[in-house]
Order: sequence, then C-alpha cells, then structure tokens
Amino acid sequence: MSRRSGQAGTIVKQAGWYRVRFRLDVQGQYARTLKNVKICPVCGPGLLTKPERERRKVEIVNSYGANSVERFNKVVVGTTERTFKEQAKWWLSHIQTRTFPKPVKPATARGWQSYLVKWLNPFVGDVSLLDVKNGVLKSIVEKLGTAGLSPKSVRNIIQVVTMVKSSAVDEDGNEIYPYKWNFEFAQVPTVEIQRTPMFTGEEITKLVAKADGPRKIAFTLLAASGLRAGEAFGLEVRHFVGNTLSVEQSV
Repeated sequence: MSRRSGQAGTIVKQAGWYRVRFRLDVQGQYARTLKNVKICPVCGPGLLTKPERERRKVEIVNSYGANSVERFNKVVVGTTERTFKEQAKWWLSHIQTRTFPKPVKPATARGWQSYLVKWLNPFVGDVSLLDVKNGVLKSIVEKLGTAGLSPKSVRNIIQVVTMVKSSAVDEDGNEIYPYKWNFEFAQVPTVEIQRTPMFTGEEITKLVAKADGPRKIAFTLLAASGLRAGEAFGLEVRHFVGNTLSVEQSV
C-alpha cells in the first residue's frame, strides 16, 4: 500500500443528507472511483452529532476497504501488473514523444532500444515489473559480464533497467513500484579510466588532405568544432550566421 496514501474521507452536505466522499479501488483499473455514501439526514429523525458523524464516516470508509492492503492487492496489483517487456515498450515510445522534458535524441533512443532487444527482453522481458529487483539486476550483470561487455556498457544497460521500472507511475505521477537499488549487491562494475582514442593534429591534417569534396569539408568542420557526428549531419545553411554556428538539431 505504499503506492496509495491513506484516506479518511470527506463529509459533505448534499440533497438533505450528510455524505462521506472517498476513493475506492476498482477491479481491472489503477485509477480509483469516487464513492458518495449517506451518513445521516441533515435534520430531523436520524440526525447524528458531529462526533457521531465523524465516527460513522470512518466506519463507512473502512467497511468498503478503501485503505485495505488486501483489496489493493486483489483488485489493482493483480490486474494491472506489467511485465518488464510491456513497460519497456511504453517507456521507449514515451521518451521519444513527450513534450517535457524534451524527447531524447533519436540516436540515444536507438541505443537504448538495442539494449532491450539484444540483452534485456530476452533475459527478463517476461518477468513481472514488480519482481525486477536487486537479485534480477545481479543476474543481468553476471550475464553481461560473461558476454565480455565493458563496465561502461554494463552500466548503460543497467541504467535502462532502472529507468523502465521507475517509468510506471499512477494517476498522480507517483511511482507504482518505488525501489531502492543496491549496485554494490548487484555487483554493478564501476567505470574507471576509459579508453578515449583521439586523432592528433598531424593525423587530422593528413585526413583532410586526402579527403575530397564534402568529406574534406566535413572532416575539417568536425575537427575544428568538436561537433558530434549527428549534430554535424543535422546542420543546414540557416545555422551558419557570420562566424557563428548554431546547433539546433541532430540526426
């Protein structure tokens, strides 16, 4: 029930009655429905005092199981639980179509998709999202390590696992399966000194000298500006203004 906040109900006057309003979990859906139950008439026979109305309110809310862990597990968790693969599919689409924050770059989305297709879905795709925990994470790390992936690649793939799980939220934007990851227990490797190969100035000069046509221009621009390839390929004439280059898109 950490996914639901407890509720006491609200007493209102409506059509000659004191009523209690509260939300109740419904079979087959995560969003709760609003209930409106009579407590007593606002006057005449049957009228209750304020303390009595408060006690009756609590009795009604509890009688419906509005704060019941058992009811939540029965009608909500059991019917809305998704597999990792199902949530990953939704997440991958969402991060590319959302308006805020900005959608991820196509190249980034393709990279994450490749992690899902090659490594994660075949291994844990059919596992319930609820059950994707540190033990599962440890198994993934072991599989990736056996395959010979570098620590950086392993961490990139593990990041996708955590993002997919946290992307499952309720109608108020709260995580359905909040979880504290333990990378030490899962033996997620740390990234130390990475190999970052670079061209020397002399090598760049030779490359540009041997290139022809558009390649000469592209090699010169990439070396001089430090642009990523995708940013360079997304340039248009309008992005060049005097001595200024405006990077506005990537392909």
